Amino acid sequence: MIDHALVFCRDHGIHDLLVDITGVSGFPPPTTLQRFNFATRWADTAGGRVNLSMLAPPHLIDPDRIGVTMAVNRGLHTDVFTSEPDAVNWLLFETH
Repeated sequence: MIDHALVFCRDHGIHDLLVDITGVSGFPPPTTLQRFNFATRWADTAGGRVNLSMLAPPHLIDPDRIGVTMAVNRGLHTDVFTSEPDAVNWLLFETH
């Protein structure tokens, strides 16, 4: 679903996307390989044209933020937050 949202934003000139996954449940935190796959796919999909702010529950965020590092290294301007105001502020002030 995130990939589809990135495609929509990219294709319609929408530069900022906030994804809220705080309500998802029923699966364990992603493995490092899964984080790598997400980071690679989303960076490719965004094509350097969409800033991605993610709102996630703490248990899904890697303490070393390896997914963010992998995505940034592949050209995706992204970060992950546990607070909605922080996620919104990052898009408003850190991406422009």
